[in-house]
Amino acid sequence: MNKKMKKDVKLSPSAIIAVGFLLLILTATLLLMLPISARNRQSTPLLTSLFTATSAVCVTGQALVDTGTHWSLFGQVVLIVAIQIGGLGVMTLMALVSMALGKRIGLRQRTLLQESVASFQVGGIVRLVRFAMRGTAVVEGCGDHALEYMTGGCVVILGRTGRNVAAGMSGGVAYILDEDHDLYLRVNRDLVEIEDVDDPRDIARLKEILTDYVRVTHSEKGSEVLEQFMEKLPLFRKIIPHDYRVMTENIERFTHDGCDEEEAQRRAFAQMYES
Repeated sequence: MNKKMKKDVKLSPSAIIAVGFLLLILTATLLLMLPISARNRQSTPLLTSLFTATSAVCVTGQALVDTGTHWSLFGQVVLIVAIQIGGLGVMTLMALVSMALGKRIGLRQRTLLQESVASFQVGGIVRLVRFAMRGTAVVEGCGDHALEYMTGGCVVILGRTGRNVAAGMSGGVAYILDEDHDLYLRVNRDLVEIEDVDDPRDIARLKEILTDYVRVTHSEKGSEVLEQFMEKLPLFRKIIPHDYRVMTENIERFTHDGCDEEEAQRRAFAQMYES
């Protein structure tokens, strides 16, 4: 009896990541070629779809056609999903699915995650992914339009910001280290409030975020701020949208009155838009 010898084909972590991105690009390309993806309900040419899908997955921002006028709502959703998955990384998304299903992240998956996020070490890589996906971001400086159209989560900025901070921000909270005492000159106050970080809950949240950030990144700037936390605390400013503050305060009040989270959110939303 003839026995067929089977050889396991093992790809390197880099090759697996590349294959994952290639499959994502091809899938997005095929979806963009569908007539439903275009406003005129005609199939978009292969090269245009391929270029657009590659640009979205690689988050380059380049396009051959106008995104707002050429693509239908379906096509724009495809682009948004491709951008989100491409930005997070295919391996990161797979790890999140595994964690959501309660599966253990093995050494090979951790190695793939390390390659995917360009980490220098495997240790702490799962914590880094969880940290990123909690809707939390820590940056050590950014250009113009920081927090623009932010709708949720929490951001900590430990360095300089450009002009027009928080333009269009409708949700979430930001803590910004204002060492030069001039942040107020650059914040767009149409929708947000700027205040000191003096609430014990804000202080605890900020310190927890910084602690996680330093543990997973070994940032020198983050370590410096954390080591001198009480001295640096008066230099932090909290930015929160007006309506978001009202909503969260109402949710807290209804929760305190005995409502579950979903009911508290429903009542807070109804009260806000009835007033």
